Amino acid sequence: MFDILTYASLLIWLAFLVCALGGSGYLALRAIRALERQGSSAPESVALRERVEQLEQQLDAQSEALERLTEGQLFTERLLSDRVGKPPSI
Repeated sequence: MFDILTYASLLIWLAFLVCALGGSGYLALRAIRALERQGSSAPESVALRERVEQLEQQLDAQSEALERLTEGQLFTERLLSDRVGKPPSI
């Protein structure tokens, strides 16, 4: 027959299995709920992504305009520095 140690070890393993299955079920439920929440915020993330893309396009346009202004300023400085040595032509 079985002795007390066999019953005790059987109960310990049974408790371990119940806790392991319950814990993994709980974690699976939490993961599913997290995925559901993430899926519900998908339209928000799409709108946010569109706004970021729009800001990037505006930033690119601003940098191009600044580059053109810088080139114009350098051209003007070059013209003025060439005129400094010459007498004014009136």
